[in-house]
Amino acid sequence: MRIRSRLLLLMSAVLVPALVVAGLGIGYLYNEERAFNRTSMSKTARAFALGLDNEMARRESMLRTFQRRAARQRAPRLRA
Repeated sequence: MRIRSRLLLLMSAVLVPALVVAGLGIGYLYNEERAFNRTSMSKTARAFALGLDNEMARRESMLRTFQRRAARQRAPRLRA
């Protein structure tokens, strides 16, 4: 076996496991980041929905107030 073949075998013995470990590490990080993003988006959507619900409740309250005011203005006045 020539020296060039032995060096190639040595380099392969070092690089192949290193590349496999690097690939597994990248896969793990990808899955962790994906899970984090999913959780983050879920929390953001929940916060947005809560804000939207609060805004809708505020506007509904304003409309009810306007409705009562208009109803009072249309109602006949009774004199005592």
